[in-house]
Amino acid sequence: FTDIEFKLCTDCHDNPHNSSFSTNCTECHNEISWSNLNSSAGFNHDMTDYPLTGEHIGVDCKECHTSGNNTNSLEYELCKNCHDDYHNEQFTSIKPELDCNDCHTLDQPFTRTIYGLAEHQESDFKLEGAHIATPCFVCHVDESSDRWEFRDIGEDCVDCHDDIHEGLINESYYPESNCAICHSSDIWSDIDFDHSTTDWDLEGGHIEVSCRECHFSEIDESQEFEGRSTNCSSCHEDEHSGQFDLVGDCNECHTTEKGWEATLFNHNETVFPLEGKHKDVDCLECHTARFYDQNDESVNYKIERFECIDCHQ
Repeated sequence: FTDIEFKLCTDCHDNPHNSSFSTNCTECHNEISWSNLNSSAGFNHDMTDYPLTGEHIGVDCKECHTSGNNTNSLEYELCKNCHDDYHNEQFTSIKPELDCNDCHTLDQPFTRTIYGLAEHQESDFKLEGAHIATPCFVCHVDESSDRWEFRDIGEDCVDCHDDIHEGLINESYYPESNCAICHSSDIWSDIDFDHSTTDWDLEGGHIEVSCRECHFSEIDESQEFEGRSTNCSSCHEDEHSGQFDLVGDCNECHTTEKGWEATLFNHNETVFPLEGKHKDVDCLECHTARFYDQNDESVNYKIERFECIDCHQ
């Protein structure tokens, strides 16, 4: 019972770590349960070839040292030595040298990424316009599986967006359903279409009219592009309450310039040519308003009587 060495644990116990660590076992172990380590904080991992940083600091030793022997050599050069490839080789199948730390860091949760706009601009799909402000998950999260997808998700507009014009616009104006023919990714509502390529060139006030005003129904949002009538009456109400039998050809008197003035009307071609002082009289002095039915008041242009006494006292 005398002369027994007991200052160090190894005076009585074998060292299972083969002198890889300190001989003071209490730095990691305790006498209550040898298999339960005091805490990871009790061991300085910086003494190893793999110092712990970021999210790894709070990981239980057993998560990595699964054999029960913490001194067994572990592969740690690549993240995939310990972690499954969440992306199922979507990246490594193309570039085997890629590793998780090319896009992720240990300083923040793995759900975040250091892959930003600058990196995306080096991909096959450079972000432009409104796409720059679009959150990554809108394009890359598959709603059916709730998984992130980065390969074969498509690059054409219709791969991500509904084609609201499908089957409604002639292929010659809408080749391969290419939205960029009319739209840009900057502001989708700004449309740049050369209407002169159709049978109806836009002029005057028509140039500034929204496409929707002519091609979309206000009632049910239905669309019509093919076979649209070019008669004025197909879009505009008859301001003259049917006084002129022109089948909607307002351009007999009017142009499409703003103001809708009747600059093409020649009073001298009527049964009452204007002469003398009559040339300076405002139209509304003679052509006054009247009701054509209970709710339809229009300027009367077809004056039946125009003797002097009919207008002058």
